[in-house]
Amino acid sequence: MGHFVPLTRRVLALAPVLGGLVWLSCAAPLREQRVYPALQERHFELHKLAVAPFQAGRTVIRASDRQPVDPAAAALVSKQVTEALRARGIEVVAPDDLRTAADPAASPTDTLDPARLVSVASQQFGADAVLIGTVSRWRARVGENLGASRAAGVGFEVTLLRTPDGAKLWSAVFDETQLPITDNFFNVFRYPGGGTRWLTAEELSQWGASEVAQALPTSS
Repeated sequence: MGHFVPLTRRVLALAPVLGGLVWLSCAAPLREQRVYPALQERHFELHKLAVAPFQAGRTVIRASDRQPVDPAAAALVSKQVTEALRARGIEVVAPDDLRTAADPAASPTDTLDPARLVSVASQQFGADAVLIGTVSRWRARVGENLGASRAAGVGFEVTLLRTPDGAKLWSAVFDETQLPITDNFFNVFRYPGGGTRWLTAEELSQWGASEVAQALPTSS
């Protein structure tokens, strides 16, 4: 497989000329955002949020072939989301703290019962909601930042559950694979740093975490 064409100085020189078009792709919208009826049923105020340890799902390579996501990738995404929420000014209960309170014997790869997480978040931490998530796709970049033979790709979904009843309030999906500028010139502006280099999977997931933090509803 040939390498993607790295960005050249000629392409970068055009960026100031096209500065007015940067708005087209400075941020990627989350896919499949959904607001559930429970968010509108009664007034909701988010003062404290508990983030559950994200689960590692499976990447679909072919219809008959599923590749497990590394649990370490799921842990990284949950940490990135936690940090992005705190940067927004939301008080957050960290995933490890919620896991320990829900089940002290649970390992980082154990699947925890959402109902148990909701109960513990409410009773022990006084949280107004719990954010659960699953990382369904994690593909590392192959190559260097100026020339890659395979671009990074990350996919994860999150769901906001109200305490103490566990009602679904909101959900969203982030799923991105960096595209080369040879497909579309405006991909220069689409990704964070995308005009100068190929992102790592960690950088893509950080972008997605920031999107989740900004889109998360805090009141209704």
